[in-house]
Amino acid sequence: MKCRKKLLLLLMITSILVSFTSLPIVNANEDVNEEASSQVGKIGFEQRVIRAHFNFYYQLLAEKYAPKHVKVWNNVMQDRDALIKKFKELKKDGIELDNFYDETWLKEHNEIQHQFLEAVEKRDDEILKVIVPQIIDHQKQLNSILKKRLKELK
Repeated sequence: MKCRKKLLLLLMITSILVSFTSLPIVNANEDVNEEASSQVGKIGFEQRVIRAHFNFYYQLLAEKYAPKHVKVWNNVMQDRDALIKKFKELKKDGIELDNFYDETWLKEHNEIQHQFLEAVEKRDDEILKVIVPQIIDHQKQLNSILKKRLKELK
């Protein structure tokens, strides 16, 4: 079972890396508006696919390194999906959407992601047991920021 999870994790990471290297570049020349429009649709789909992979990757990390936080992670992602849907609706209604994040959150995000990257590269289980719950809590904070931003926009 343990080997199966490792294989699945490796397969997911490989899929993500392949997705990043195969993203098409959109040419925005007026002569190719139709082709560019088609490419934008493909990129939107690819971003949705990558998002699904990342969410699953983080869920697997939570199951392995922070099992008590799995339910919290699932709730955070459900909330995030609902928030993104609301922001998309506002954008369709013509409401300008600028920066979603505050500087404090972004600074903390960069620090956590740097520590996380180092832990993953080293495959340091002890650090991952500490950092994965921090990532989950940090994403929960982002949901609070997004909710506050939605209230300001309405």
